[in-house]
Amino acid sequence: MKTASSKIRSIATDIRGATAVEFSILIVPFMLMIMGGLGTGTLYWANVAFDANVESIAKKVYEEAALCSDGTPAFPYTTNCLSQKICEQSGLLLVSQATCKSQIRVDIRTLKADGSDPAIPQMVSATGIQNSSFGQQFGVKPNVIVMIRAALPVPNWSLWSPQNTAAGGQRILTASSMFRVREQVNYTPVN
Repeated sequence: MKTASSKIRSIATDIRGATAVEFSILIVPFMLMIMGGLGTGTLYWANVAFDANVESIAKKVYEEAALCSDGTPAFPYTTNCLSQKICEQSGLLLVSQATCKSQIRVDIRTLKADGSDPAIPQMVSATGIQNSSFGQQFGVKPNVIVMIRAALPVPNWSLWSPQNTAAGGQRILTASSMFRVREQVNYTPVN
């Protein structure tokens, strides 16, 4: 029975070249598998982190937390303020905080209390982020549903991604959250 050191020595002294050929055949698919797994995993992680950031900000808006001071007294939260806060929540790893703040698109809209609003524009199409779908719609009052949506382009390091749209070599992460405005609403501007 050969010991481990004698097996390693026999592979190292193999003059036929079969080991080198086998290694060169197997290293390419192995490295593709490793790199593809890392790229896909990183993109999925970024999508989960982005979704958690949007959900966290929506929860703070629901709880009437003092986040912004540039809206109206009835609803002090603006798309500009919320985009800054979403990017500050936690690192997204794929883009810097400055890039996130400059490229993120946030949409705030109100829906009917029964949820029967039929026309909510798509955030993303085959060509990329639809900028016309993002804006700010006020009219917050008790028992109205508020929807906060966000989209962020990130570098495409993977053939597969959590979102199905690629534009200009980038993938687009999307997230949304909805809540019903409470009866005891007390939004006040921050000084």
